[in-house]
Amino acid sequence: DQVGLVGTSKTIFLETDTKYYWRMKSTSTDNGSSDWSEVWSFGTGVQAATIPELNYPGDKAINVATDVEFTWKDAVGAATYDLQVSRTADFKNVLVNQSGLTVTSYKSTGLAAKETYFWRVQSVNPSGASGWSEPWSFTVIVAAPATAKLLLPANNAKNQLIALSLKWEAVPDAD
Repeated sequence: DQVGLVGTSKTIFLETDTKYYWRMKSTSTDNGSSDWSEVWSFGTGVQAATIPELNYPGDKAINVATDVEFTWKDAVGAATYDLQVSRTADFKNVLVNQSGLTVTSYKSTGLAAKETYFWRVQSVNPSGASGWSEPWSFTVIVAAPATAKLLLPANNAKNQLIALSLKWEAVPDAD
């Protein structure tokens, strides 16, 4: 109950996710008080979800596999999560853009070797989005070279010279 309010509005601070009821009564020092107004109700929204804390791959991690499972910690109040992966820290060109994730992980496949990527996550609930986590970067491992193809001597060859040259095909990216 508030008494002595002047004007036609009052700002109040309330609990989240709560139903409230309100009514008004007018008073005058000369003429007394009116009847109470009808009772109205309203509800406040749920609290905004917190920003998720990133877990894996760690910030500035190196030698991350081309198939990576991104993980983050559960955010208070989150209903779902959005994940973005980009090659630039400003996320102007998003390569992975997943929304509505209901778990705290997402597996991405086929990232390019020797590339640096940036990733971030935000939590979402009926009040809206939390805002993005600070982006973390990681670099994908250099892929292992292809398996060499043997040429000479032929498999199961017999009666080979004791001074023998072994031959195989060149393999790109092998030292």
